[in-house]
Amino acid sequence: PPSTPSHPPGECPASCKGPTPYLTHNQAERFLPPYFTSPLRPNITGIFSTSGSSGVNTTYGAVINIRYNGNATHAVLMSPAMVTHQVSMNQRGVKLAVVPPPRRKAAAPSGYLRVRMPPNPNVITPGSKMLFLMNGNIPCNAASWIRLLP
Repeated sequence: PPSTPSHPPGECPASCKGPTPYLTHNQAERFLPPYFTSPLRPNITGIFSTSGSSGVNTTYGAVINIRYNGNATHAVLMSPAMVTHQVSMNQRGVKLAVVPPPRRKAAAPSGYLRVRMPPNPNVITPGSKMLFLMNGNIPCNAASWIRLLP
C-alpha cells in the first residue's frame, strides 16, 4: 500500500487487522528487516546505456549507467519471483561487475555507477529483471525493471 501520514511504509493498514471469516480473532503480521528505515538506502533515479539512450532494454555484456541518490557500492540483477507451490525454482541474483569510467574522465560523477550486464544466458536467462543498487548489504528503496534481451 502507498505510504500516507496515517499509514507509514511497512505498516499493516487497519483493513488487514480486522477479523477474518476463518479465525475468531484479529490477526496481522509485520516484517521489517533492520535496514527498512535506514537513511543509507540508495534511490535509483535513472538507467542509461553507454550510448545515452534509455537502458530499460539491454543486452548481454552491455555497460549501463545507473544514476542514483545516496551511496551505492554495487548492483544486483534479480529474476522476479514466480511462486508455485511455495517454491521459486528460478529465483536467482547476479552481482554485476562495476566498470570504471572511461579514461577521458578522471572519475565517475558522484551519483553514477557503471555496471556490465552478465556475459551470456548461462549466467541469467533473458527477460524482465529487477535491478537493485546496494550500499554494502543495504538494498535500494525500490528496484528498477530492465529487460535483458537475448
